Amino acid sequence: MVTLKVKENSKPAKAFLELVKTFSFVEVVSETKIKKATITENKSPYNSEFVSMVKEAEARGDYKTIDPSNLWESLGLK
Repeated sequence: MVTLKVKENSKPAKAFLELVKTFSFVEVVSETKIKKATITENKSPYNSEFVSMVKEAEARGDYKTIDPSNLWESLGLK
């Protein structure tokens, strides 16, 4: 006997499960329906100290804006 854990939240996973169910030697023991989760909290993937440092620098105005299309000149290196 083999146990597989499949996250059902994508089209390929759903298609895989439908295919597996067609085999006579496969028994699906339990199926879970995953509902779309609503995000209730605004969690940042960034470190809170880093975020506060960036916000403080923005408030002070002591930062330099870099133009990504003209990097060397915006850094004053050309």
